Amino acid sequence: MQRMIEAVVSGAIDAVTFTSAPAASALLRVAAEDGLEAELIAAFKGPVMTVAVGSITAGPLLRHGITPKIAARSRLGGLVREVVDALPATQPVLPVAGGSLQVRGTGAVIDGRLISLPRAPMQVLRLLASRPGDVITRTELLAALPSADDEDAVEIAVTRLRAALGPLTVQTVLNRGYRLAYEVERLGECGAMVIDEAADNSHGDSQ
Repeated sequence: MQRMIEAVVSGAIDAVTFTSAPAASALLRVAAEDGLEAELIAAFKGPVMTVAVGSITAGPLLRHGITPKIAARSRLGGLVREVVDALPATQPVLPVAGGSLQVRGTGAVIDGRLISLPRAPMQVLRLLASRPGDVITRTELLAALPSADDEDAVEIAVTRLRAALGPLTVQTVLNRGYRLAYEVERLGECGAMVIDEAADNSHGDSQ
């Protein structure tokens, strides 16, 4: 159960289903014992969808301020249908580099194709997608990589992200940082020079 809690808190899980009130209570109790209750509740209130079989099952979640989706029918089939119907709407589909991108728990859906990502590139993508089109500094991206200790780790993660999703998905903004290639026709409004590192891999702006 601890591993699942850590996965929820880190955003590696898109949704959690509950089939009984005791199971929901147990998850919250273990999170509290591990010092992760606040983080778990925040994840359930934010990016991680919760679905419960019936209002009784939802009770422990509601008492912690979590509002789960409740299956129309108190059966597993209804639970599955609720997840299938509601999950795609939990993350926006972003127009990037002439295509579409949707962030999921451990990867991204590019033009309808799911691509799994290692942890570091996933963390970078999650932050970039949370502010689509905005420039994210290397310092901010470094903070999203807990195991990294210098900005070289950021550049490596960005390089791996481009290799997985396409070289035009992430752009470098000179002397500022990186941005998701969101709404390509509006890139000129950022007021900074944008470099396509697919053509220029010198990374000179990081010096």
